[in-house]
Amino acid sequence: MPFPSTLWMCALALAPGGEAPPLAPAIHCTSTTIEVQGQKPGQKGQPQKAKNPIAEALLKAQPGSVITLEAGDYPPFTIGFQSSSPANAAIHGGEPGRPIVVEGEDGVRIVGAEGDTIAIDQRVPNGWITFRNLTIVPGRRAGIMFYQRRDGALHRGYTFEDCHILGDFDFKTSKGRRAKWGVWGHMMADFRFAGVKHPARIENISEEHAFYLQNPQGPITIENVQARALGRTFCQFTARTGDGPPGIGDVTVRDCSVEDACIAEADDFKGGAAFTLAGRLQGTILFERNTYRTGFHPEFKRFTLPG
Repeated sequence: MPFPSTLWMCALALAPGGEAPPLAPAIHCTSTTIEVQGQKPGQKGQPQKAKNPIAEALLKAQPGSVITLEAGDYPPFTIGFQSSSPANAAIHGGEPGRPIVVEGEDGVRIVGAEGDTIAIDQRVPNGWITFRNLTIVPGRRAGIMFYQRRDGALHRGYTFEDCHILGDFDFKTSKGRRAKWGVWGHMMADFRFAGVKHPARIENISEEHAFYLQNPQGPITIENVQARALGRTFCQFTARTGDGPPGIGDVTVRDCSVEDACIAEADDFKGGAAFTLAGRLQGTILFERNTYRTGFHPEFKRFTLPG
């Protein structure tokens, strides 16, 4: 497929000092190849085979780059680890106002396996990356994992727009691959998970939470998300003493619709509350225009204990 013509132009917004930032290459991926636009206007590369196209595209991206993904299934990848694995992008990412954007065409899935589908660490400091229009199939641990940082390093500037996290577990039959979390994160700031063109969805997380976010250090926004069939909570925010500093970031959960949470069998179908706050959260916490429903599906009646 030829490189999309609409992506040949690069942003020319002036930097704070009045100088134009360097041209950022646009990058196009299939599930097996990567094609990079050259630095000169109109220059075009050739598709190259890639073991992990998203990780390789991130390695070649610069602040302001747009990476487009053709429909298909993509392997899991990591960001910011000190690893030479082809699945790891040891990058610094984008900048405030100039993120790297990874945008999928309809039909893009990132499919996890045993661990996490997208895992992010700060051994190589990174941030300011936006993901759009992706379906993330969680591995046996998490769909998105922001690794625990005990050194004060922050996971900053990650945005997910119109992204879905859809587990493979069927609560009605207790069959399918189990997953522990939708998003697990620690020491995060400027994080946003939102439906923009349509609601984002998180479904069929067999063991625990859709969002488990600890010790937030900057703004956290969860907006226009529809969630159903969750082993534990929709969102749990904590700042335990042993896990790091108090949570100082403002937390906003707005326009979310949640149905049938806290139904993991290992918890006797009563694993907490759909919206949970615990301990040392010092920022402003706003829950606005959210709804929760449970008990309306006959096939889930067996999850209720006698009495």
